[in-house]
Amino acid sequence: MLVAGSELGITAPPQRRVLILDDEPDFAASLSEILEDAGYITYVIDNVNCVSEELTAFNADVTLIDVRLRGGACGIDAIGALQALWPHSEA
Repeated sequence: MLVAGSELGITAPPQRRVLILDDEPDFAASLSEILEDAGYITYVIDNVNCVSEELTAFNADVTLIDVRLRGGACGIDAIGALQALWPHSEA
């Protein structure tokens, strides 16, 4: 059961941005709604090949990545792409 972020006591600092990479539309929408209720700005994508471009365009503070994606894609691949953008950051 998913509950609203505010019910969990989750509150975001102003303008925190979360990019969600998940190919399950219902789950991604629910997660996005919970985070938005808590004050986060969210953006959902479902394609691992777009994560670098979308992260840069959206300017996310945090990226949530589903490890198991359809079509043989893997969320781990997205982490590699992100590390290539910021080689000195921790993934």
